[in-house]
Amino acid sequence: MDLIALDEHLKKHNPEKKIEYSFPLETIRFLEIVLSEGKANPEHHIETRHVLVNVEGKEPWIEPLTSPHRLTVTHEHMKTIIKEIFP
Repeated sequence: MDLIALDEHLKKHNPEKKIEYSFPLETIRFLEIVLSEGKANPEHHIETRHVLVNVEGKEPWIEPLTSPHRLTVTHEHMKTIIKEIFP
């Protein structure tokens, strides 16, 4: 399932539960640093094929996605990710 289908499925089967998604470092597949005229753009892209799912009352799990999910992140967040990869 892609992230939208996964979200719809989980909401259907857990109607009263809080559902959260996150993309920890181990789920990231691709980083794209965007430059504008040679300078870092305020936003960059992350691509992932997995998501960490946390449904209220259940153990969190990593769910594979059938199609890549792209996120836009700030320049500061991208710097944090790079520092985690290359300490």
